[in-house]
Amino acid sequence: MRSLITYIIPAVVIGMVVTSPAPLVEEEKDAAAKRASSSCTVNGRVYQPGEIFSLPSSRCIKYRCLNGGYDFYEEGCDLDGECFPVGHTKNYRCRPYRCDASVMGQGKYYSVTPVGTQLCEDYYGQCRSPGEKFIYNMRGRVSRNCSCRVLGDRIEYTCNSYTAAPYSSSHYSVSFSSRNAQETSE
Repeated sequence: MRSLITYIIPAVVIGMVVTSPAPLVEEEKDAAAKRASSSCTVNGRVYQPGEIFSLPSSRCIKYRCLNGGYDFYEEGCDLDGECFPVGHTKNYRCRPYRCDASVMGQGKYYSVTPVGTQLCEDYYGQCRSPGEKFIYNMRGRVSRNCSCRVLGDRIEYTCNSYTAAPYSSSHYSVSFSSRNAQETSE
């Protein structure tokens, strides 16, 4: 199986910041040094101890600042703009995908991998098994008694004697007579 989405999170630059704008008494120096030594700097930004943050390049991965360094707080993958945790499965367009993580050098590699059976999507967005009869919008025409078959990564829809690849368009309200579907644009 091949991965749908993959990316590598590079090692993050960390460091410690100690600043003192004015002379401090000994107790204040110790307290300031303790606070500064437990804060962390990641890509030029200072985070306080316990603060949770993410990087723009990996919004589904959250880190926590700990004792001058950082550690993973939450790890996840992005699938169509939504995050889901490592090791979990999420359905997208009637197919389950799993978020996986593996260590590569000093970084981690995250991938979204298709798992399980691909199903077909009907007019209402419900998942249907191949061969099952359902309502489908094909090229702007809403039809009933449609079915589908899965051909590798492709889904073929058939409505009566009409066959085409998946098509998405605006929603229609549908009323049926005994034989014909009538569509009204909303």
